[in-house]
Amino acid sequence: RRRDVEIALLVLPGLIVIGLDPWLAWPRPAGLTLAVIAGMAPALYLLRQSRAARAADSQRAQARQSETWAFIQRILDVIPEAVYLKSQDGRYTLVNTAFEQEKGRARAELLGRTVQELYPGSAGAERSHAEDRAVLAGQFLRKEEDHVHPVSGRPVTRIIIKGHCLDPDGQPVLVGIHIDITSQRQSETQLRSALARQAQHNAATNAFVQRVLDLI
Repeated sequence: RRRDVEIALLVLPGLIVIGLDPWLAWPRPAGLTLAVIAGMAPALYLLRQSRAARAADSQRAQARQSETWAFIQRILDVIPEAVYLKSQDGRYTLVNTAFEQEKGRARAELLGRTVQELYPGSAGAERSHAEDRAVLAGQFLRKEEDHVHPVSGRPVTRIIIKGHCLDPDGQPVLVGIHIDITSQRQSETQLRSALARQAQHNAATNAFVQRVLDLI
């Protein structure tokens, strides 16, 4: 529609001047040529102004979009748990600082790559990719998983949550979060061990008291 308006602005003044040509004192055919040029000059100026304004609008929109994504990145980087987004073909499009630390890789190494490219031949990578396909198809995933940290080598227990939503262009994207619950699980293990020791102590104490009573 804007293109049609531009064409009209370009052609209409020339047509008007041509229509007035019989009343103008310009010699022919040069007069007709000058009439067309004179009629089109304002339209050409308006056309240039329109294109310049449109380019400026596009630049402002791109700047706003970049600022929005930068703001989203800052928000995600504050979150202490690993968060990431994947495209429909399984490529990382957004990761936070906690995810970089979990993987032991810089953001530049992760973005634009799939889990199979990062860990070729890994059974875990294939399993994760299969989960991603199911989630993008509409499923929701929440599971607990034990693994070894790739940098420290320490055992880690985490909750993995995966869901999907639509991006600004209406394309489905996968949203994942990994919640490290290693300390909670260690605390639970220590508590169970303490309770077991207390139960053994109570049993031994009761047995001792019983033996004392039996001697009376």
